[in-house]
Amino acid sequence: MAVFGGFVTTTLAQMTEVTVESDVVLKDVDRLGFNLGDDNYWAGSAFTKMRSLMNFEGVMYRQLTFGPQAPDGQGYLTWYPPAKGWEDIYTGARFTMVSGPAKGETGQIAQVEMREFDQRGRKIKLPYFKFAKPVKPGASINEGMLIERDLTHVGRFSKQTHYWNSDHLTLITDDIDPNTFGHAALLMDATAKPAFVRLPTHYQKHGDLQRKWKICFHAKAKAGNPVVKIKMVNVSASPTTVAVTDQWQRYEVEIDVTTQSQNPDNHMQMVLQIDSGKMAVDDIALIEMGHTNPTAFRDDLIATLQTLNPGSLRYLQMGGSTVENTIRPPLQSFAYQSMPDIVDDKGYGTRARFDKYSLHEFYELCEYVGSQPWYCLPGTLHPQEVAFFMDYLAGDESTDGGKLRHALGHPKPWTDVFDKIHVEFGNEAWNTARHYRMGGFNGPDYWQDLIGAGKSSSNYKTNVIFHAGSQAASARRSGMIAKNVPNADAVSIAPYILHTLNKKDLEAMKTEENFFKWALAYPIWRATDPQGTMYQQYQNVVANAGIDLSVYEINHHVTQGDAPLAIRNKLVDSIGGAANLLNTLMLHMKHQKIKTQCVFAACGNAKITAEKGAMHLWGTILSMRADQPRYRPTFLATQIANQVLAGDMIQTRHTQNQPAFSATGVFQNRQPASTLTYPVLHSYAFKNGNTYGMIVINLDLEKSHSIKVKTSASGSVAAKRWILAADQFAANNEFESGQPQVNILEDQVQVNEPYEMPPHSVMVMQWQE
Repeated sequence: MAVFGGFVTTTLAQMTEVTVESDVVLKDVDRLGFNLGDDNYWAGSAFTKMRSLMNFEGVMYRQLTFGPQAPDGQGYLTWYPPAKGWEDIYTGARFTMVSGPAKGETGQIAQVEMREFDQRGRKIKLPYFKFAKPVKPGASINEGMLIERDLTHVGRFSKQTHYWNSDHLTLITDDIDPNTFGHAALLMDATAKPAFVRLPTHYQKHGDLQRKWKICFHAKAKAGNPVVKIKMVNVSASPTTVAVTDQWQRYEVEIDVTTQSQNPDNHMQMVLQIDSGKMAVDDIALIEMGHTNPTAFRDDLIATLQTLNPGSLRYLQMGGSTVENTIRPPLQSFAYQSMPDIVDDKGYGTRARFDKYSLHEFYELCEYVGSQPWYCLPGTLHPQEVAFFMDYLAGDESTDGGKLRHALGHPKPWTDVFDKIHVEFGNEAWNTARHYRMGGFNGPDYWQDLIGAGKSSSNYKTNVIFHAGSQAASARRSGMIAKNVPNADAVSIAPYILHTLNKKDLEAMKTEENFFKWALAYPIWRATDPQGTMYQQYQNVVANAGIDLSVYEINHHVTQGDAPLAIRNKLVDSIGGAANLLNTLMLHMKHQKIKTQCVFAACGNAKITAEKGAMHLWGTILSMRADQPRYRPTFLATQIANQVLAGDMIQTRHTQNQPAFSATGVFQNRQPASTLTYPVLHSYAFKNGNTYGMIVINLDLEKSHSIKVKTSASGSVAAKRWILAADQFAANNEFESGQPQVNILEDQVQVNEPYEMPPHSVMVMQWQE
């Protein structure tokens, strides 16, 4: 008998025998994937060697919209009123109809006005885009329209507080270094007082700051004799000065940071300043030196990904950009925007998005670490851009896309590098929440036409996998999308676990133990019960439409509701939560035949507004520092599972009368609470040639359970084993918990020996026959 987290645990006398059979459940499974996310300095995602950059280029604006009635030929009514700044952008913008009778017709928006619309007897005012010339009238509601406005020639500089930059900084477009990209530079005017810009790096706890740094910039004296002062703030480093000439010139300066603060929350910044005169500056880049890998990414990230060994790496983006802009490196790309919240003194650029790494750099990363790339293309594209992308993937230098790939240093076609290349248009086009709105369109024609343009290319290869995004909570929507996009290779969903948790839910369950049991039972019900949404997703998409399912994001959610923060975190950051997430992923593989699944995400916290403090989502990485790596249990569970995910999933069979647990709660929306009973032991086996793997998960909160694996091998067979276990269901690796409470234990065992599975634990084994 032992004590685990306040629960008395005992080993059952009953032995559960797990037989590995030869029947194939799913062929050619993928290792579990990972959403990488943005590079930033505040959430631990210090990914790239180029820690900061400014190129001052303008913004491309693209949105996809739809409305409550068909276009009348003279204009178009949309559901979405423009936010401040967008009115000016719409007027004079180009439109293209992407569905309906007018599909393919283009023109100019002459003006935007508000018109009254009768919504089921209720009068509402909606924006009406008046066209400069008529188009063919529409036939149905919600026909899609792509809106574009190119303001890249205007330039962009998001003025922050006086901490990040001084006054007297303006954009110029009439005197640009011909050796730089684009149309704009920044004029720094220090005739009255010093002018400066400040660039972030990252916090010390997220990466070693004590190293050499390179600062690169283009500059030209415009008045007086400006001298650039470069200093590194919050560390010990000698400041450097650079005298600037009256001709455009590129400057490189190296600074050696010799000591850093003992405070892990210390944040080093670089300040570039002139005290007199005027200077134009462009393409400022702050680069961290001393890395050994050839990619654009820091060694810490490379080591982390090599530890995780993800099957695929995903990077999401919404709309606004173009394919070529997505491919080009950051200093050779423009900012972009599709989200309807732009506020600026000119109306342009403050909230525009700028990627810290490009699709091409991301592909180089995936090639280096051995993962399949899943970099979402912009959700606001023309079909010809998808054809260009196929040429980029596999074309020779006679094509524009192939020429770009060669110019960026990769002559070998990407389709010859990767087993699969995943393609998705935007992110969550179904989601009408503010930041997702107008970044994509999943109505009739559009995605089918984009995919058709890709698959009709002479450079298309069958290992390019097109995903059509849908909503996990709505199997009906997924069926509709499968109907609208019959040429998609997969309908992709994000089946997060438990979006909402309220105090009344917890009161009904009475104890934390009962809550945890319900949280563990819910994904099993969802995947195996005919009323469960994942069961229905399979029926609507795979069984009825003949299209695969994929998972673009998954984790626990529980960000909604009024339940206390502490109980949420006990689920999402704990070993119990890790076992639950891994079991959910394996259930999808077994019952929904899903090969490709991406956990969300690398780094970051979601704030809870009802209570002070951060919810321990979404990040699975707490620190990538080489000298102190620290991962949440969800990362560790994914890591050990990836040791054996290869080849085919094969059937396992448990002895009858196996141990079980019961959970009471609301499983189906708008239905009363019910009590369901499920096994506590779940097993999943894999065969790759003569190499076998097995994942066993114990969901019991209280008890250890004895198991014995039965294989076709005769005699003793040695196996590698990885175990993830801890004394408490809520054990975690958060910094505030002190030393990590959850670690991977690795040893060697004999396959056919009995094993004891501790409560809320994961065991992975690999052997050869």
